[in-house]
Amino acid sequence: MKKRLLARPHDLEAMKAIKQNAPWSGPEERAIDLSRVRIPVLALNGEFDEPNAKTHRMARELSSFTSVVLKGKSHLTTIASGFMPEEYKRSLVAFVREHNPRVRL
Repeated sequence: MKKRLLARPHDLEAMKAIKQNAPWSGPEERAIDLSRVRIPVLALNGEFDEPNAKTHRMARELSSFTSVVLKGKSHLTTIASGFMPEEYKRSLVAFVREHNPRVRL
């Protein structure tokens, strides 16, 4: 039975269930073969966002990858209401238009 993640960061049981069922976890640490991904991928990160450093592998291995780093932003201020920079919106719209011209934004 899967446990639902609650909106409480201290719900250790839920976090443990997610970690055990994630494709990147387990004793063998299965690697995801990014070269098999055939869809365009967009990464939007804040300048001070730790996952920003983790996009280097995606840039090397994905056949269609776009990375946007938002200056002066961190993980939460990248998308938080009232703080979302125009560059975030412009980048997202440009990515969708480039990869799906039938969508009108």
